[in-house]
Amino acid sequence: LRRKEGLKRTDVFGRFSQIYYTAFIRKENDSFSLSDPQQSLLLSFADASWRKLDAAKEARLVFSGSHEWDFEDTPERPELEYRIRSMYGDYKNKHNGLQITFGRQSVNSGGVLGRFDGGVLGFKIKPKFRGYLVAGFPVDFVNHKELQTNKPMFGGRVDADALLPNW
Repeated sequence: LRRKEGLKRTDVFGRFSQIYYTAFIRKENDSFSLSDPQQSLLLSFADASWRKLDAAKEARLVFSGSHEWDFEDTPERPELEYRIRSMYGDYKNKHNGLQITFGRQSVNSGGVLGRFDGGVLGFKIKPKFRGYLVAGFPVDFVNHKELQTNKPMFGGRVDADALLPNW
């Protein structure tokens, strides 16, 4: 879906996919039957984005998640498993250089490596320098469904652009 009005534009896009996975595991000196799978999963993936931009600003909402249905439900493996990989909002002002991102996101700079729940604040220091501050809580992949408030994290960085000719 796309709408244009002069320099204004709104986009909505995404994808959905599913994969069925089955495995037959044969132990040494054992026979196996095709009617007795050891693992049987339906994996679903969904991504959706909404973006609105014009000459002065850009705003985005992003969602990315997955769902796993285990047909071989056991106490060690629950029947349903879902993950929210990303779910955040982002705002950029092109005139003053302000950028704000908040929610579940992944950053690999400024001392932060990986997925976290929190925010990033970006700002213009001088025409060739930008600063970024990051704060939040890391996402524990073992317990990814709850906010991990016991380990707050903070980070920052400064980016420089075109300090020397041809660099």
